[in-house]
Amino acid sequence: MLYKVTEKTFQFSSTEEYTAYGIQVIDDNTGDVLCTVHDVFLEKEQAEKCVHMFNMGSLDTIHLYEAIENAISDPDFFFNN
Repeated sequence: MLYKVTEKTFQFSSTEEYTAYGIQVIDDNTGDVLCTVHDVFLEKEQAEKCVHMFNMGSLDTIHLYEAIENAISDPDFFFNN
């Protein structure tokens, strides 16, 4: 599996929008997108660090949502260690 950062702009009113970063899971043998979780982070650096950690640790896809929940529930611990 290969994890990568996605970027998407969302509109939350008729005049305001924001950019959020998500995580995509790709089958590194076929290149198929297996899963995409949109709108996880507002800071690209956090998404990149998360993806780097997932790739380096060979995170099993079954743990993806739990790992994302851990990252956003305690960002000081997750991103400062």
